[in-house]
Amino acid sequence: MAGARNDSFMPSTRGGYGIDRIHFIEDFETRVSDLFYSWGWRRKERNVYPLSAGIWIAKRSKHSKQVLLNCSDFPENFLRLIFHPMPGTIETMICDTVDFASFYQDHENFMIRPNILDYGGGFLNRLRQVAPNAKYDTGNKRAPIFKRYAQSRIVVHNYLGTAWLETLALNIPTVCFFDPNAYDFRAVARPYIEALEVVGILHRSGKSAVRFVNDAPAAIETWWQRPDVQKARSSFCANYANFSSDWPKQWEAEFKRVLSQNAGKPNRF
Repeated sequence: MAGARNDSFMPSTRGGYGIDRIHFIEDFETRVSDLFYSWGWRRKERNVYPLSAGIWIAKRSKHSKQVLLNCSDFPENFLRLIFHPMPGTIETMICDTVDFASFYQDHENFMIRPNILDYGGGFLNRLRQVAPNAKYDTGNKRAPIFKRYAQSRIVVHNYLGTAWLETLALNIPTVCFFDPNAYDFRAVARPYIEALEVVGILHRSGKSAVRFVNDAPAAIETWWQRPDVQKARSSFCANYANFSSDWPKQWEAEFKRVLSQNAGKPNRF
């Protein structure tokens, strides 16, 4: 949380932090916080510290055939001025997602997890029209997202947010498609983004992503374990999705460091 100067810290939780070319929320939070903990990235400001995030790690099913399409959606009016789909590019994201659902070949082992909020654009109905035999993770039976990750052979994301960072960090086969007109990356992040594109993790359209997934239905794990794929994934994660099962010890050590440095100083709260 943010508080008085010299007594505040702010953890990074949004997917575009450290990656987007401009991110005014990140700019504000790093400016008002004396300690800001990132998922691996750094800034010129001295108050940004990489620290592993806490994450629930479920045991993955080794025999699952399920492909999970994890979807986001956005309202048709302006929500916030950051690099993500907005009026003018939202329809591209929706069409890309419908293309993936339409052309994916194995609807028997296909689960679609729509955005939890319906913004009134008919997104879910369009998906049901092209993929009526897919399973839909909706309503009261909607499972925790990490459980769905664990149940899936591969997870496909239709946006660049927090979720794709989670599956990459968990080393779950991941494919993500995005509209290059809706996103732009800061110079330091571009080499990592480009490396993910080269190995097939990132795609610039739903059609490109679905062709990739359809072409290797039985070889997803083989592709994922290739040295070049794992190198691109691990390099990216070290800087932007630095999750670890050892996070409690890391946070304990950091709290002790902060308390030691501030011992004897007056409490501003």
